[in-house]
Amino acid sequence: MARLKREELLFLTQDEDFVEAAPDCKASIIWSQVTQSIPIEKRVEIWMAAINEFFSKKWAEKFFELYDDGNLHPIEVVKR
Repeated sequence: MARLKREELLFLTQDEDFVEAAPDCKASIIWSQVTQSIPIEKRVEIWMAAINEFFSKKWAEKFFELYDDGNLHPIEVVKR
């Protein structure tokens, strides 16, 4: 977690715990909500497409949700 707070990197996770950490992070976080029952090959395709989308432009947002549609959905996460 410390690395996410101090470094500008892209982190792809399925772990909900990182949602609360997002406001304090320098890292950009993609929270995958891709359905687990989809074959792994298809999930990897979705994840790779999302990573390519992320690097295709400059984002003001640092936190994204990713669903089966394969598109990044920027989310504003507010510190409580």
